[in-house]
Amino acid sequence: QDGEQSLSDLAGRLKTALSDDLLSIVLYGSAARGDRVEGAGDLNVIVVLREIDLRLLGKASAINKDWEKAGNRALLFFSPWWIAHSCDVFPLEFLDILEARRVLHGEDPFAGLTVSRDNLRLQCESEIKTRLIQLRTGYLEYHDEAGQLARLLAASYSPLAALCRGILRLTGESPPQKAADAV
Repeated sequence: QDGEQSLSDLAGRLKTALSDDLLSIVLYGSAARGDRVEGAGDLNVIVVLREIDLRLLGKASAINKDWEKAGNRALLFFSPWWIAHSCDVFPLEFLDILEARRVLHGEDPFAGLTVSRDNLRLQCESEIKTRLIQLRTGYLEYHDEAGQLARLLAASYSPLAALCRGILRLTGESPPQKAADAV
């Protein structure tokens, strides 16, 4: 099933299951940037609810399971309050979302949102050091297994590209749309 059909099906199921509690559905990441390889799965979607509660998450559970089974990352469930109060903690992610998103349903929950770049340097440093620890640990575990090492490096590519976009922002440059260009 192609990406657009998958997104349309997902939006329909979420609207039915969550009705008036569903405010927005937003595609972000490589597909929104135009850097996604068709058929590769991995569509990133944020679902914005009036409030996050267990009843609503329960209604969306089967939809999320099917979405992940199709090769996509788990749906992210946010509320307007959560978005407004999380920009300082996740500046790298929010700046990426602000630069590349497509609203599939409802209003744009990120319109007019301002993300302070003050915390961006700290998050970039933390993420780089965390990735290095993970790569070292993975190397210790798989140092004599070339296939496993290749998978470890491949899994690091997308987070590395996001970090490179963040670092480019810190230098005052606008990051390119394609991950390979950012790296």
